[in-house]
Amino acid sequence: MTPVPPELSDLVHSVSHGLRRSWMEDLAPFGISPHQWRALHTVAAHAEHGEDLPRQRDVANALRIAPRSAAEVIAQLEAAGWITRSQDPTDKRAVLLEATESGKDLDRRVHAMRSERSAGYFEILSDADRAELTRILGVLLEAHPRPEGARRGGGGGLHRRR
Repeated sequence: MTPVPPELSDLVHSVSHGLRRSWMEDLAPFGISPHQWRALHTVAAHAEHGEDLPRQRDVANALRIAPRSAAEVIAQLEAAGWITRSQDPTDKRAVLLEATESGKDLDRRVHAMRSERSAGYFEILSDADRAELTRILGVLLEAHPRPEGARRGGGGGLHRRR
């Protein structure tokens, strides 16, 4: 009997699941979850690139999650001492986010570790294959944006549920 080849969606899911599992294991010593680090990295990157301090909605948009979910992860980061919140002087309803020195240090260390792990994982692919995979996944994400406020169960990648 000839084995049935896996469907594309199954292959993508399996790769994503494996990456997420190893990512969670890699982050355990840092005391931060993948979702928390992605939010911290979003906040820290604003300052690193000389941009204005981000707001909660900026984090939600960058992570493609509902603003309420962003509020939860931001509260966790603040409780851990990795970010601070301050009132936006131009909009009393808005809150500005800033990474603390310990948050910036954690972001740098995790980013370096993640870059190293990612390079190792994808080293089996040629530079051209990595570029093409990046392009294709970007096209899929752009073509299938997450509905505003939507939440999913399970899964991984950019749509993690908190």
